Amino acid sequence: MKAAYILVARVLANVMMLAPIAPGVAAADGVHGAIQRDARSGTVRLIARGTPVKFEIDKLCRYDPEASRWYRQDVPAVDKVLGADVVVVELADSVGLYWLRWKENGRPFASMAVAGPVLCNDIALAPSSRSDVIASCIPLPHSARAAYVPDPNIHCGQ
Repeated sequence: MKAAYILVARVLANVMMLAPIAPGVAAADGVHGAIQRDARSGTVRLIARGTPVKFEIDKLCRYDPEASRWYRQDVPAVDKVLGADVVVVELADSVGLYWLRWKENGRPFASMAVAGPVLCNDIALAPSSRSDVIASCIPLPHSARAAYVPDPNIHCGQ
């Protein structure tokens, strides 16, 4: 079995309800989806945990650090009921910062996903004066850097 980390860092892969919850605040109990990163390869996937649930993938975006913007990706076709500890969808096999929005039994959730061999050790940045950006780790092929990126809730696919 490959070693994998569930990303629970506050910004890297925080699962948030899309209701009025501020970025960085964990969602309420009942979240079944989790972003999982394989430490060896850096690949990222959405897995189901807990009781069976119906998953629907709504939106997937990839951040382009050179253009400083999010680009929509083809959404993997997932609209099925899954049990515990099952891979819902493989998100990324190429290095990058991703944002995924999905529904569990009709309830919306979203998460950042960092794919790549290197992660940031620390993303403690000075507060931003802009309200439309979030602190994140931007993975690169042989390194990673902490930076502010446009908030994908606002800018994904625009």
